[in-house]
Amino acid sequence: MKKKSIIFIVVAVIGAILLYFELNSNQLGKDTYNEDHIETIENQWNLQLPDSKTLVYQRSTPFGFHGDQTKYFLFNLYHSDQSYFVDYIKEPSTEFENEVSQLLLNLQYEEQYIPKFDEGYAYQKLSQNNFHQLYLIVSDDLSKLYVIENKI
Repeated sequence: MKKKSIIFIVVAVIGAILLYFELNSNQLGKDTYNEDHIETIENQWNLQLPDSKTLVYQRSTPFGFHGDQTKYFLFNLYHSDQSYFVDYIKEPSTEFENEVSQLLLNLQYEEQYIPKFDEGYAYQKLSQNNFHQLYLIVSDDLSKLYVIENKI
């Protein structure tokens, strides 16, 4: 009888822990933006994004076991200085477009918030290693900035 009680307590504790992590990961996958996300990205990648931006949309996958996650942000830009984007590649790239499309598949995005590659864009892809990439896409008219951070 005592053995059954111990087993029940252990199972209940493990169940509570799993429930906590499941609820926490679902919350992280929702729209829980704050400026710290972008500041962290700017610091990690040693870059400066325009200050005159407003978040329009965001998505993220739940954290994986090893901290893997994809984060996606769409900003409207106001009075953007082109100097922020001088290092961006202005030639379309099918390979880049396919990479971005593959990353976005896991995010259950709404169609109107994804990059419109047929309308013209400039981009930059940064890698710290094979497991951490940052994709930056700016619309031709400098009105939208798409930021995708992928940690594997």
